[in-house]
Amino acid sequence: MASEEASAADAATEEQATLLGVEPGAPVLLSRNVYVDAQGDTVEVGESVAPARRWRAHRS
Repeated sequence: MASEEASAADAATEEQATLLGVEPGAPVLLSRNVYVDAQGDTVEVGESVAPARRWRAHRS
């Protein structure tokens, strides 16, 4: 299985701000993960939006 991960800083949209309990325009981290099997078929896609100071990335 292979994966691709991408993250970017952005400003919270109105909808994201409401759901996260922050002000619209507050900084957020947008992340997307795509996992594919040995044949190249996508088996899982994950997307997340995290407000500032509520996330930490660990890589090994």
